[in-house]
Amino acid sequence: MPQQARAQATRKSIVEGSAKVFLDVGYARTTIAQVAAASGVTKGALYFHFDSKEALARAVIEENLSATTAIGLRVLSGGYSALESLVRISAGIASELIEEPMTRAAVRLTMEDSDLQFREDVPYVEWIKTCETLVQRAVDEGSVRDDIDVQTLARFLVSAHTGVDTVSGIVADREDLLQRLQEMWTMVLPGIVPPDKHVQYLGLAHLVRQPEVGTQA
Repeated sequence: MPQQARAQATRKSIVEGSAKVFLDVGYARTTIAQVAAASGVTKGALYFHFDSKEALARAVIEENLSATTAIGLRVLSGGYSALESLVRISAGIASELIEEPMTRAAVRLTMEDSDLQFREDVPYVEWIKTCETLVQRAVDEGSVRDDIDVQTLARFLVSAHTGVDTVSGIVADREDLLQRLQEMWTMVLPGIVPPDKHVQYLGLAHLVRQPEVGTQA
C-alpha cells in the first residue's frame, strides 16, 4: 500500500477508534492510551496524526458533519418538495444515529458538559440554516402556512428532533427513535400545513419509517 494511502487508512482507524471510546466513556474519561488501543495503533502513530484529545474529538465531530451533510445533499438531489425534504432529512439523520457509532459519538461530544469550546461549530448550526432554507421554500411552494415565522420554525424543528433523539436514547437506547420521530412529525404537520393542503401533506410523517428514507435519491 502506498505511504499516503497507509496514512489515510491509519487516520481513519484513529478517528473511528476515537468515536468508539468517546461514545463508551465520554470525553472527560477518554485517554489517549484507550484511543490507541481501540484504533489498533501505537501512541506514536496516533500523535503523528493528532496532537491532543481535543483534536481527536473535533475530528469525530467533523467526520459526522460530513456524513450528515451528505444525507442532506442526497435528499435535496431527489426532486422532492421542500416539506418532504425536511421530513426525509430528519429521518436520514435519525437512521444515521441508530446505525453509526460515529454519529452517536459526535452527538455525545457536542452535548456533554466539558471544557471544550464545541458550541461555536456544532452541526446544529448548519442544520438550522438548511431548515430555514427549506422552510422558506415550503412557504413559497404553499406546503407551509405563509404566516409561519421561518427562523422560529427552523429552530423548533431542530430542537424538537434533538429532544426526541435525546429522550429515545435515554429511555430506549434509540430502539424506538423512528417511531418517536414519526409521532413528532404527526403532531407538527397539522400546525404548519395550510388546511386546504392537509390531504396532500399530512401523510409525510409516515416516510420516517420507510427503509433507507434518508439515503434514496
